[in-house]
Amino acid sequence: TGYLYNFFMYRGAEENRPTNMPATLWPVHFLTEPTDLHGKNHVLCTDNWYTSVATIEEVMNEPNRMHGLGTVKTNKKYLPKDGHSPHHG
Repeated sequence: TGYLYNFFMYRGAEENRPTNMPATLWPVHFLTEPTDLHGKNHVLCTDNWYTSVATIEEVMNEPNRMHGLGTVKTNKKYLPKDGHSPHHG
């Protein structure tokens, strides 16, 4: 149907993620890794747990070249006060 392409099941401490990658960014990185998704104007939608400047930059930058859309908590760590990424305006 095209409604579900891929999914990520959170495994807590059993997760095999890079030590320098935040737990909220790892699923986004994992799910946008397949190259057949890259550069096709896909939109990754996330809830306020996963939405961050880092998440949007992850999906917009090479090699993904996707769009990001998500709800966000206004007090989220590292979110600029004006709500705009310093890199993407």
